[in-house]
Amino acid sequence: PLRVEPAAALGEVLAGAGARRIWICLPGEESPPVQDLAGSGVPRPSLFLIGPEGGFTPQEARAAAEAGARPLGFPTPILRTPTAALLVASLGVWARLERLRSDGVERAEEPRDSS
Repeated sequence: PLRVEPAAALGEVLAGAGARRIWICLPGEESPPVQDLAGSGVPRPSLFLIGPEGGFTPQEARAAAEAGARPLGFPTPILRTPTAALLVASLGVWARLERLRSDGVERAEEPRDSS
């Protein structure tokens, strides 16, 4: 399930990341392939870092990278925080669907009208 947490200091968030995969949202950067978002093997939770207004500082981006965060680019240079959260949620759903499809799980056919 998607959880949106309140704003917190980056160091605290990174320290509490645990075993989650970490992604740092960097508008204007290149996006990874959807297969990277879906991961391989046993699914595990991910943590998506969405920066404050004005984005992450270079030092914050470097600290996140040192903690294992991978960049997640957005197609536009600037997004409002609620829009960024919706984009991340949409990418998560898309990645999950792609993973299911690649694992051979197809969408159930819709019932046909027999009249």
